[in-house]
Amino acid sequence: MKITPKKKQLSLIEIAVVLAIIAILASLLFPSLRRAREAARLAQCMNNQKQIGVAMALFAGDNENKLPYARGPHSGGWFYGWEDQLRIYLGGDSIEYSTQINDLWNEEQALDILRCPSAKEKTCAGRSDRQRNSYAMNAHDATGQSLYDGTGSAAYEGYDRFGVYTVEFPQVLLDLGTEESRKERKIRSLEDLGGTFAISEIDYTGNNWYFAQGGGTMIQQAIYQAGANGVGFWTDAGVENTTLDLHTNGKVTYLLADGGVEAHHPFSSEVIGTGTVELPKDMWSKTAGD
Repeated sequence: MKITPKKKQLSLIEIAVVLAIIAILASLLFPSLRRAREAARLAQCMNNQKQIGVAMALFAGDNENKLPYARGPHSGGWFYGWEDQLRIYLGGDSIEYSTQINDLWNEEQALDILRCPSAKEKTCAGRSDRQRNSYAMNAHDATGQSLYDGTGSAAYEGYDRFGVYTVEFPQVLLDLGTEESRKERKIRSLEDLGGTFAISEIDYTGNNWYFAQGGGTMIQQAIYQAGANGVGFWTDAGVENTTLDLHTNGKVTYLLADGGVEAHHPFSSEVIGTGTVELPKDMWSKTAGD
């Protein structure tokens, strides 16, 4: 009679040893995978901004070397912002707006290129008609001031940014294309193309719609970009700013006016220069050597 040898079974100790080895290998591998994933997300984010830079160059070429304005307010409606102006250059279709221009982009109209892959949320306040924009223009109002000082009044006169918030043209949205309604600046007005940033990142969680695509997103101070409750142009206690969590070491990406893209901590000297987080200079200002 043929005797079949019994198969050897692993003992509990041997199984425990195998599991321990797997756990050790995983602990060694996971940090590398996490770093690789974070590096890939940063690279994609920088690529998004490079494409935005190309779109700005194409826009300027079609508009007498003018740059898009940050956004133009209109009573009774939302804003016709820089992303609206660049939409067709970013691969989006043309949107037919009402005379009120009161439309933010919905889920079908949203462009993925305007979202950092590390952003915490895709929508604003969980609404499909308010898709999140991770990127914002470095802007001031048309008088050379920053829009808010935290109390709702205009302040910081003389800190001239890359973009313009066209506050003195309430009818700008009704007269698109006319010289009187277009408050863009021309590229030649920027003294330091390689040292002035045009677009950077901001991320937050909270039940609001500040950074919806089509709304003309902008940032006006470093503290509003990455402060605990910053929402770009002021502080909102109902918001948790998560910008410093987007990438490693608290860095965010910056699209420079010459089309280059760099990653820096928003409060670093490379970004604010000799200024402060409340009154940043250097990359924030279009003036060379400030």
